[in-house]
Amino acid sequence: MLQVSMGSLISLVIIMLLCFVLPLVLFYMLYRYADGKVKTLGIGAAAYIACGMVADTALAMLFEMISSVETNVVTYLLYSVVLSPVLFILLNYFIIKRFGLNNMQTTGDAMMYSLGYSSAYNVLSTGLVAIMYFFTLLDVKNCVGQYLVVSDADYVSASNTVSASNLVNETVYRQIVKLCGQPVSYYMIFCINCLWVIAAYAAVLMVIWLAVKKTNKILILAFALIIRLFTVMPDILDRFKVFSNVWASQAVSVVVLAIVWIGAIFCRRTFIDSEDAE
Repeated sequence: MLQVSMGSLISLVIIMLLCFVLPLVLFYMLYRYADGKVKTLGIGAAAYIACGMVADTALAMLFEMISSVETNVVTYLLYSVVLSPVLFILLNYFIIKRFGLNNMQTTGDAMMYSLGYSSAYNVLSTGLVAIMYFFTLLDVKNCVGQYLVVSDADYVSASNTVSASNLVNETVYRQIVKLCGQPVSYYMIFCINCLWVIAAYAAVLMVIWLAVKKTNKILILAFALIIRLFTVMPDILDRFKVFSNVWASQAVSVVVLAIVWIGAIFCRRTFIDSEDAE
């Protein structure tokens, strides 16, 4: 009999709040107190679909045609350390310059753009998955963890003869067992990642916005690329299993985030404050 941890359900609720409710709170704060424009939120969300989903997925698929990104170390590093970050920088620079510059005159506008980008990322990559996981675990809890399992081949015929809400095939049952077996920490990491995405993209996209506004474009874009490379470091460390303890990996992510924000603030003060003083 399968059992569902209440901690897992609570964690999934927190994930959904971070993906769907927190962006609304941040939107209100930026709109009310930082003069962020609503339009830039939509531009940022569209930018994620164009950059993070369509373009980056197409790049990954192109690499898969040449050599597997998952199994070939050289291909993985070339994709994650070189081409994907460069594509991210250039596409966001183009989108801000082409569609958002007239609407992004303040830092609040830039933060609104990044909120749209990170919110779309969290909703599409984590929020929808959290909803599916939550209702799956809730179904397990309602069924008291007892399922009528049939083979994949017999599922269709069995579903025509047995009217049971807990009838599942073997493939689905294995997935449910795996989901129920995950510790609460597995879901809590999703919560941390949602917050990390919001904070990390805010720093990187603010620097790209600076590159659009200021004259030292190449230098600022170089700063943006360096900062972006720092943001992919946790994924690389996780890919090569540098840390066996998952919380040590999360601690590194926090350190990386601090470095990213220090770099972004330094860049802002250097290229905004100095030029404004002139």
